Amino acid sequence: MNSFRKSSLLMIGSFGFGKSTYGGEDVKNRLLFKHLNKLGYKVNAFDTSGWRRNAITIIFKILFRTTKDRENIFLCSHAIGAIRVLPYLVLYKILFRRKVIYMVVGFAINYYLDKYPILVRLLRNIDGIIVETEMHKNFLYSKGLSNVVHINNFRDIENKKKKAINHSRMEQLEVIYFTRIDFRKPIDGAIKIFDLIKEYNLQKRYKLNIYGKLHKDYEETFYSKISDYSNMKYHGTIDADQILNTLMEHDVMIYPLSAKEDVFPGVLLDAFGAKLPVIAKDSNYISEIIRDNINGFLINSDDNEAWLERLEKIRNMSDAEYHTLSDSTYNNSLQFDRKVVLDNFASFLVKQEVL
Repeated sequence: MNSFRKSSLLMIGSFGFGKSTYGGEDVKNRLLFKHLNKLGYKVNAFDTSGWRRNAITIIFKILFRTTKDRENIFLCSHAIGAIRVLPYLVLYKILFRRKVIYMVVGFAINYYLDKYPILVRLLRNIDGIIVETEMHKNFLYSKGLSNVVHINNFRDIENKKKKAINHSRMEQLEVIYFTRIDFRKPIDGAIKIFDLIKEYNLQKRYKLNIYGKLHKDYEETFYSKISDYSNMKYHGTIDADQILNTLMEHDVMIYPLSAKEDVFPGVLLDAFGAKLPVIAKDSNYISEIIRDNINGFLINSDDNEAWLERLEKIRNMSDAEYHTLSDSTYNNSLQFDRKVVLDNFASFLVKQEVL
């Protein structure tokens, strides 16, 4: 792709610079920032990590930076942060004749659109809105927003490592639960599945390893919920450079959560890159990501018997059957690889004349 430095672009969002662990928003922003600069575009980053602790300071820094340098703006932030600066960015766009693109992170924008109708007017006035699924694009269309484009979430999917087959899978299936853990994303779904496993006295057949950032206000509740399970253990967060290896050590990921907040959970892409099939609850946008019997299994309800049935299916697979499922999981996820998706981002940003 030819690159022309028509105008500098400022990415505003969470990058997690200086942190050893970071979330899906950080991963996505870092990869996109690195890719655009590698293509030769002049792209700068304004890191809003930890903004909840010093929101006013960050807002004033944004005001200073934008009025001083007057770059085109690429806002890539969760809605709760974005709505704090969108009114200013619309005014900034008009005053300085600059372009403003908003990459939606998470589901919360839907809630705010319903709560604050004026937000629809603000979003109509920016140059483009990027969402991660076709279903989310259609929802925003229904709100009267026609400036919406669907570009997939992405990860470093390409993985030359061969996934080792767990030959003792039938004796004990290695299951991983990997996401942020708090009151909005509680452990309850996984607990209910393992309650059924306990009821059938199948504890020795299943081991659940839990990873992810545990929020302090949920710690007491969380530990009280998992304390009675000998086959369940919390391991803390995973350093970013160890995510792939950690996931590859497991047989299956479970995602018994409603995909409201995340829209397109990045941990599913982490699993795909690790050639790890996923069992997920078929809610909201998940069916655009998980293809039943191709890269995992979809469960249509909270029926724990159905969850156990899928776990049993994987546990009882022959090595050849599991290898086929693992390969299929990986091969069908290459559409989400950063090399494919990041070029789509660059093409869109060039088309919108922000680069």
